[in-house]
Amino acid sequence: MFPENKSYYHYLGSLTTPPLTENVEWYILKNPVQVSKNQIKKFQEFYDHNNRNIQSLNDRVILEHDE
Repeated sequence: MFPENKSYYHYLGSLTTPPLTENVEWYILKNPVQVSKNQIKKFQEFYDHNNRNIQSLNDRVILEHDE
């Protein structure tokens, strides 16, 4: 499932669902991974309340890791 190039971004943020807990470590792949419609549907069955608005950076540091 992971791409050959495993480069990613990392930052300390918060959950996107209530209670919007802070200090959550996020790892975002630089290269998108393809998923099927069925995989998205299954994901939505478990996580149907992704409702946080986009937040400003608020002095967050975003680290870039190249592999």
